[in-house]
Amino acid sequence: MAIPKNIMQKLENLAIMTNEKRFSILISLFNSDALKIGHSLTFGQLEEITHFERNDLSYHLNLLRNAKLISKNKKNSRYYSITDEGKRLIREIGINKTNIEEIRKKI
Repeated sequence: MAIPKNIMQKLENLAIMTNEKRFSILISLFNSDALKIGHSLTFGQLEEITHFERNDLSYHLNLLRNAKLISKNKKNSRYYSITDEGKRLIREIGINKTNIEEIRKKI
């Protein structure tokens, strides 16, 4: 029996989120969106927030983009934002506007 495609995609996205670095990036972008701070962050801002090495950050951003959990701004590719799918997955695991800061402190 094959796993339905929509369920397989969701499982793959959840697996992508289990990496602490990717989770940290998603949480940072979710927080930016929840706080309405321009709804997106630049590569440099993400570098500052996460303290990841440039190559490491680039690698994880590409994986998240390929999974369609984040996107680059079409007008200015320096800006990244969380997609609706990324927001939905974050909410499904119980993270929301009221507990986001508590979660961010722990990662």
